[in-house]
Amino acid sequence: GAAWVRANTDAAGGILVQAALERHIHLRRPVIGMGVLDADSLAARIARHHVALVLVGPHANGRPRQLDGEGQALLGLMHAAPVRYPPVHEEADEAVTIFGVTDATGRCRWVQPEPLPDR
Repeated sequence: GAAWVRANTDAAGGILVQAALERHIHLRRPVIGMGVLDADSLAARIARHHVALVLVGPHANGRPRQLDGEGQALLGLMHAAPVRYPPVHEEADEAVTIFGVTDATGRCRWVQPEPLPDR
């Protein structure tokens, strides 16, 4: 997902991740740790740090292509609010999904690509 993130965000676009921050240096964007995992805390953190994208993917060393419990929980929170967090990129073979962040008016905070096809 790193190449997609770099192509679809500007250099100031913050990316929220659940894994250790040093694992995401390849994004070349400001990276914000997830913090407490509940819908209200997550929304506040996203707003406070002007997050443009939320990257959900594996982060346990030695377990590529699998989401752990925290990743599954974050994925559930994102899917529960598809207007606020529309899925914008997926690499299913790597278990990576990237969600955009929209503001209260529905405007996106990232360079808007083509929407994902319906499944």
